[in-house]
Amino acid sequence: MGRFHIENVKNLEVNISNNWKAIWNRREADECFLQSLEDPKAIWRELKRIDGFDVDLGDSADAYYNAFYKSWEEECALLNTHIGPWNSIYEVGCGAGATLYLFSRQNKKIGGIDYSRQSTDIAKIVLKEAEIACMEADHISTDEKFDVVMADSVFAYFPDEAYVSDVLEKMYEKAHKAVLITEIFDKELEDACMQYRRAKIQNYDEKYKNLDKLFISKSMFEMFSQKHGCELVFTSVENPYYWNSQFMYNVLIIKK
Repeated sequence: MGRFHIENVKNLEVNISNNWKAIWNRREADECFLQSLEDPKAIWRELKRIDGFDVDLGDSADAYYNAFYKSWEEECALLNTHIGPWNSIYEVGCGAGATLYLFSRQNKKIGGIDYSRQSTDIAKIVLKEAEIACMEADHISTDEKFDVVMADSVFAYFPDEAYVSDVLEKMYEKAHKAVLITEIFDKELEDACMQYRRAKIQNYDEKYKNLDKLFISKSMFEMFSQKHGCELVFTSVENPYYWNSQFMYNVLIIKK
């Protein structure tokens, strides 16, 4: 009976992961339109839209994307403040390459993976010099090192904390200086978040059936820090145009 229950739980976790993967694999890009764009911020905005940040905000659209751009600038400042000069970054769950594109504009060496073939094919259109591969997060190679290894708004789509721990170990091993993980759903705020989502989205449980998000406690990272002797910097997610942000946090893991 116990084994039957465990196997069904594992199958459900795989199905949830596959359901999200199917959604990302349906994302499309107009290659001609993407290549016709000349303004770097317009290119980034289109990549961000392809990555699922395409809420119909009408007149608020500019402010919506500007808020995400500001968040990226704050991430850059966080890295510069805590680890000093750095030259390379690798992204786990890079999607269509929106974040890596911004770092490429800073002349950083970049690389990344995503489990969506559709997304990585799009990323390769604009990141021709980057090492972009299609694979699961727990399959990343740790042979080649990068100063920073990051995951932006990705951990919420992992199946469970065991998977998170496996990926985190690989990210830490691959990093020379630091690991940056952004937009993590806070386990301590899970109930409040679910209440908010159900109030905000009509028929939420039906629309998001088998599309769960993973909530992770900060204590998991604190235990990781104790194990590896690294430093942690937790920050809040400050984005007034992204309503999930009030239930999220970021963490910078600094190697010593």
